[in-house]
Amino acid sequence: MLEIIYNFLESFAYISLAALGMSIIYGITGITNMAQGELMLIGAMVTSYLGGMLGCPFWVSIALSVVVTAMAGVVIDRLVLRKLYARPNDSLVCTYGISLALMQLGTIITGTGAPAITAPLGTVIIGRRSYSLYKFLIIGISILLFGILYLVFNKSKFGIRTRATMERRDIANAMGINVNKTNILVIALASGLGGLAGALYAPTMSVTGTYGSNFLTSAFVAMIIGGSNPLVGTFLAAILLAVVQSGLSLYFGSFIGTIGMLLVAILIIRVMPGGFSGLVERIQLKARRR
Repeated sequence: MLEIIYNFLESFAYISLAALGMSIIYGITGITNMAQGELMLIGAMVTSYLGGMLGCPFWVSIALSVVVTAMAGVVIDRLVLRKLYARPNDSLVCTYGISLALMQLGTIITGTGAPAITAPLGTVIIGRRSYSLYKFLIIGISILLFGILYLVFNKSKFGIRTRATMERRDIANAMGINVNKTNILVIALASGLGGLAGALYAPTMSVTGTYGSNFLTSAFVAMIIGGSNPLVGTFLAAILLAVVQSGLSLYFGSFIGTIGMLLVAILIIRVMPGGFSGLVERIQLKARRR
């Protein structure tokens, strides 16, 4: 039972950290950012080179990777994404092209792999199995992020402006909200979250040019079945996908776990076209009518 719970939490952290930034960009701007995995690659590269080559403290490297990735996201937005807010299909193709370009650039820079860094904190033995304390930390960070982002989007002026922009960009602009500035801040936040996720997993995986592709499938599926609400939808989607993936992977291997996750995603899209966000909205609407 402990192993089942641990595998579920590990899968939940992996899926939610990969999907959060992508879901926020999709929810606010309507853009499916297929280059989110490469933003995670940038975060992992910064952490690996600063920590593995220059000897920078691990947590300082992670903090700097978040800053660098947020800046990279803003640059991509100003050069490409801001022209595609009303063109979702075009944005899918363009961001995929950016993903390929950054992937090749990452391959040129890293070669066979960026400098390896060691995960901190060590391990703990429970029963017959050894568990990584660092993985427990990642799980804790993934849960904490949902709490922090909930407060940001629901209790701050930035969050109110962001949600107004998400609902109706034209009305938000007419009410005096600087939609352009809001978009930049959202892109910086989402890109920084991608960099944080990539940096956190850098000690656990080989950092090569294809590093980001390891996360893209999980992030994309969670974003699609989560729906327009980047927090509630992503949280519920990550829980469901983690249950399916961890359960199947434990008994049948990771490949079957991924296939099962995709099949469940297809079923959810067929039954609930609006994803979990649409389901929650319908439940709230029925509750208000009562």
